Amino acid sequence: MKRQLMCFSILCTLLLGMLSGCGGGGTTAAGGNGAMMDTPSSESPKADAAADSGWAESSSTEPISTSTVFENAKIIQEGSMELQSNNFEDTDAFLHKLTENLEGYLESTTVSGDIGYRYATYVVRVPQDSYQYFFNQVGENCHVIHSASNAQNITEEYIDTEIRLSSLKTKHERLLALLAKADTMEAIVALESELADNEYEIERLSGSLRKYDSLINFSTISITLDEVASLAPVTSGNSFGDELIQAFTSGTSGITMFLRTVILMLIALWPLTLVVIIILTVVLIRRHKAKKPAKLGKTDSEHPKDPDFKA
Repeated sequence: MKRQLMCFSILCTLLLGMLSGCGGGGTTAAGGNGAMMDTPSSESPKADAAADSGWAESSSTEPISTSTVFENAKIIQEGSMELQSNNFEDTDAFLHKLTENLEGYLESTTVSGDIGYRYATYVVRVPQDSYQYFFNQVGENCHVIHSASNAQNITEEYIDTEIRLSSLKTKHERLLALLAKADTMEAIVALESELADNEYEIERLSGSLRKYDSLINFSTISITLDEVASLAPVTSGNSFGDELIQAFTSGTSGITMFLRTVILMLIALWPLTLVVIIILTVVLIRRHKAKKPAKLGKTDSEHPKDPDFKA
């Protein structure tokens, strides 16, 4: 029994010693971690890799501006404006002059209606750098009812088209080289057919790039100009009251325009209008005459047949 107690005591002593050693090791590890935290960040593996690759040097430079990022981007800008004017000639001349001063051009123009009620549509193309300036100038000098603007980034599609076009041109050169070496009629016919397909695809992709360049270099603004006697109020907010006022004004203008159109149509078609009036008059007269005998018959039936009765 004593021996067992002694062995148990020795075993407990050894276990306590082992636990003390582990505790000391844990303290050392903690101290090691603290030393690593105090180490300058430039000694970390990521910092060393950044320094070797040149990133550490570039991180100290100024950030790239948004305008610089979009210098190489392919952006198509499109906008629309709805204008009103009580001086049609001045507004029309202003739009033409502004487009000319910005080195743009009018892709299409249409004017319809009578003096005082004219309506015009314009498709204006201006250089991309002048797009926002054009919007601002029209907004300051014209009565704008509504305007909208949209920017579409087609950089990915543009680059993809360029890569495909480059591959087709390389293939074209190889086909020409093979055609020069062809010595059988079958090979020549096959190569010429392949060349025709290749040239068609080259022309198609070249046309797509030309269209992209036109839309990118010259922004598009679609404009409508409505000549009115009084300008419609433009709401300063999006509240229900503002929208109600604008809807009421637009509805009144719409009814006035409708009545004017109807009156002008009746005057323009006066022979047909006269015939319709004559026909309606004849029909009404006949109906009026047809009702009189009916009333007389009803009066006679109301009186009983009495020989002593005298009408």
